[in-house]
Amino acid sequence: MDQVLARPLTLKIVPDKIRQYITTHTTLSLATVSARQPWATSLFYVSDNHLRLYFISDPSTRHIRQAMDNHNVAATITEHEQAWQEIQGLQISGRLEQVQTADRAAIEKLYGEKFPFINALSKAAGDDMENRVRERLQASEFYVLKPSFIRFIDNSQGFGFKEEFEIGDN
Repeated sequence: MDQVLARPLTLKIVPDKIRQYITTHTTLSLATVSARQPWATSLFYVSDNHLRLYFISDPSTRHIRQAMDNHNVAATITEHEQAWQEIQGLQISGRLEQVQTADRAAIEKLYGEKFPFINALSKAAGDDMENRVRERLQASEFYVLKPSFIRFIDNSQGFGFKEEFEIGDN
């Protein structure tokens, strides 16, 4: 019978399996709230060695407006179409901030390495749709989610298995 942990294991050091999980996945679901109105959206992301998660978004979107009003956000990164015995995923809470202009080039490089189609869109003239996408990308900003807490759920280790990680200032 699967073991159910009554209390999750809390660690200070984030193990490599969490870092690998973050780097091998591409999409997070970001949850924001402002004026008691919650919202969630899916976003492509990249990460750095400090487990900061970066994404690009239009500053006028609801999730960005809410996050700039209340910088405390939550996110999930998970597998798709899993049997319950194999569920794995991350639950994350932290602060969301706009990336500083001086750091944008480095983040664009990370983003382009993980998502080559973004590089292709930014360099080549294309059809009307590609041109519109390129214009929207150029008008968008990069944002960073700085995790303060990560919970890894892994039912392959037993139903309800969790490991929790407190993240200090990066």
